[in-house]
Amino acid sequence: MNKTIQNAKVAYLDNNINYNAKDIIREISYNILLNKNIIIEQNQKDIENDKGFKLDFEIIDKILKKSENVDNLYKKKTLKNQHKNVVEYDSIGVLETFFDGNTYVFIEMALKSINSHNSMIFVSQVEYMNNTNGVICEIIREVLKKQKLNAKLIQLVYNFNILEYCNSNYVIKKAFVVGNTDLHTAIKRVSKINTEYYGYCDCDIYIDCINDVNKLRDYIKKNCNVLFKIYVNNKLNINLEDAICVKNIEEAIDKIEFDSCNYCLLIFSNDSKCKAEMAERCKTKNIFINKFMDLNSVLDIDMNEFYIKKYIYL
Repeated sequence: MNKTIQNAKVAYLDNNINYNAKDIIREISYNILLNKNIIIEQNQKDIENDKGFKLDFEIIDKILKKSENVDNLYKKKTLKNQHKNVVEYDSIGVLETFFDGNTYVFIEMALKSINSHNSMIFVSQVEYMNNTNGVICEIIREVLKKQKLNAKLIQLVYNFNILEYCNSNYVIKKAFVVGNTDLHTAIKRVSKINTEYYGYCDCDIYIDCINDVNKLRDYIKKNCNVLFKIYVNNKLNINLEDAICVKNIEEAIDKIEFDSCNYCLLIFSNDSKCKAEMAERCKTKNIFINKFMDLNSVLDIDMNEFYIKKYIYL
């Protein structure tokens, strides 16, 4: 068995006790903010190596506060059907998150895993934000050690060979794939694990009118970790690298439906009918019309995804 997976299993079995998750998450939040300067220093290394983006600590603070206020459902019991049966929330076991190295995803998913009493392995094929994530991982694990818990409840792996992390369905009970369509496709080809897919850092753009194309170029350059797919109406004479020309919105909608993880759609148009039709027909979670989205915002996966429900009949 892969050593990382074995360590995750041992950590889960060691720590499958009723520890106070809220206290641990508060302590992790405190230590992340306390070590802000060290994190910034490591983040700068990633930026200088062209393997990272500049962290926004307002977003991190938002993730931390939200994590501290999440209801802990672990071992919560609810009476149903006039007290004839009980529904109990329990941890799942060893989980995995396949991601592209995005630090906000790492922090949010790590805290949700701890809150739900699971063990989590983070796997990235690309060494993106590896210095930043590495130091945050150590901060989290130091807190776990101080709380007499197995620090390997949270593990971070940068490994191009993801196959060995996709086949251990007898140990890994659930996997989350958080990223763009390329990452989704890669995991779908090989995974034998119960897997949930979440779009993130993936952005479709449709343009038939835009006032400042340089602002769009700067936005794309700033979000270098994002997979952009740009569809430009062929009546428009603009030069955007890797843009795909389309005849009309029908063709754009068809292409988006075929090749998108439906995370974000930006529509640049002055045509009211076009804007309304695209917003109505596209199945995208976040749609922005003539404005930009913060593509490194909070992920917000439902906490119920981190538990199993046990139905106990009395």
